Amino acid sequence: MFCICGRVNIGKSALINAIRGLEDNDPKAAKVGDGEVTTKISKFTWEHKNLYDFAGYGTLTEPDDDYFMRKGLCNFHGIVLLRDSAIQQADINFARKAIEFNVPLVFVQSKMDEVMGRKKRDREISEINATSIKFIIKKLKQNHRDYMGKNAPDLADIPCFFISSDSMRELMKLQKSLGNNKFQDSLIPDGTFLYEEDKLINQLLIMMYQSCEQEEKLEEVTKRAEKISQAEEEIVTMEEDANEIVDRNERMLIMEETIEKLRAELIESTTGDLKSEDDKSCDSNEDDENDEFEVFEVPEETENYEDDIVENKKV
Repeated sequence: MFCICGRVNIGKSALINAIRGLEDNDPKAAKVGDGEVTTKISKFTWEHKNLYDFAGYGTLTEPDDDYFMRKGLCNFHGIVLLRDSAIQQADINFARKAIEFNVPLVFVQSKMDEVMGRKKRDREISEINATSIKFIIKKLKQNHRDYMGKNAPDLADIPCFFISSDSMRELMKLQKSLGNNKFQDSLIPDGTFLYEEDKLINQLLIMMYQSCEQEEKLEEVTKRAEKISQAEEEIVTMEEDANEIVDRNERMLIMEETIEKLRAELIESTTGDLKSEDDKSCDSNEDDENDEFEVFEVPEETENYEDDIVENKKV
């Protein structure tokens, strides 16, 4: 997702139409005009990507103090910030917000055809051609770097491109007709001059590719984070199982100690019972030894019993 932002009536919608190679009166084009024409966020498609057109900031309906956060621009993959010939403090504040949230951003000054016409009227250049265009662009770039270095050195490295929406539109039409063959010249066959439109398109494509790489890296990091989360959950489960095993072992040790105590008590009580039984047995034996035996007298008749047997044998 890429958005075109800037102050009101600075040419945001016209630039979107130009990038898409559409005339401003095309039914699929963004609405253009004087004043606050864009009042809500509009989405357009280019190179299989989404370009968003935002209402300009710096008005009563769209104040610039909290514009960046209010519009949720921190969620975009890249921002094209249109600036006028004199960059404003609101533009600097906007760019700093983009840097704070690590959103890629480029400055763009459009309406270069008007700038070149004014330079010719002021006799700064004698005519508009490739040489004078390079001369003016080099001078404008140096002025931009000097101003940013003095007033916003933290933004001095952000590139700034100088373009014309009309030139951009004709370039995109030509490149569409040429296909993969790149057109490299400072003058389109119909007489339209080129400024830095091709450089801006290349920068946008680079930002898009970088955003795709970041998305892939983010997806990879997300997958790794999910794996780490799963591993942590497994570790927690293992720790719970280990704690449960430890609790079981502790309970078993307690049970074993209890069994040992019961066994010792049982042995102690059994030994005491056996001792008491032995004592009782010893007492009974002593009683038996002290008993008096009854003496029986053998009758006289039995004394001659063997003699009688002998006599009978003889007979």
